Amino acid sequence: SSVNATDLIFYTGHSEAAAEKVRFTSQNEIGIAGANYGTDGQVLTSGGAGAAVAWEDAGGGDNTPSWAAQPSSNFANAGAYTHTLMPCATELWDTDTAFTNTAGNYKFTCPVGEAGKYAVFAGANIGGMPDGADSHIYFYKNGGNTGLGQLRSYAAAGEVGVYTTASTILELDEDDYVQVYITVSVTGGSLTDWQAAQSYFMGFKLSGV
Repeated sequence: SSVNATDLIFYTGHSEAAAEKVRFTSQNEIGIAGANYGTDGQVLTSGGAGAAVAWEDAGGGDNTPSWAAQPSSNFANAGAYTHTLMPCATELWDTDTAFTNTAGNYKFTCPVGEAGKYAVFAGANIGGMPDGADSHIYFYKNGGNTGLGQLRSYAAAGEVGVYTTASTILELDEDDYVQVYITVSVTGGSLTDWQAAQSYFMGFKLSGV
């Protein structure tokens, strides 16, 4: 009347004496080949024909690390045809504390243990572009232009501003870093009205790739 803990234990044999294969405990645990209950978040998976089931880490993932950042104020291009680092000083989120938002850096660095393929995105808006001028976005990896995902947008006659977006997938190893650069084709100097609120740099790791 005072001891009610009850386990249900299954013994089977193949070519050997029957042995414990599966147990259901009074605490709703499932044990495999004994008191092997796995760990929090694991799933029970099949090993296929002729193999035992086992507790394993769940497949897939949550697409992290991920980050998003944008400039904290309107900013200027360094000059016509000059690649300028987008000053993303405001972090919107940074799941793994992997984004650097200090002057001269503004970069995502692949954390230890998180090498893989990353989807990266950037957008930038500039006003007052002369007719026929264009703006560009470039993804830099470890300080060099990848040549991937870069895009240019042209100002048509009468346009007030030009919005440019770009995206790509990059293979990153541990400690590889990614930055976004912009430029404009305006002869005679820089433009000073890149819009912070409409500019961004973000990305995430692709799970299961």
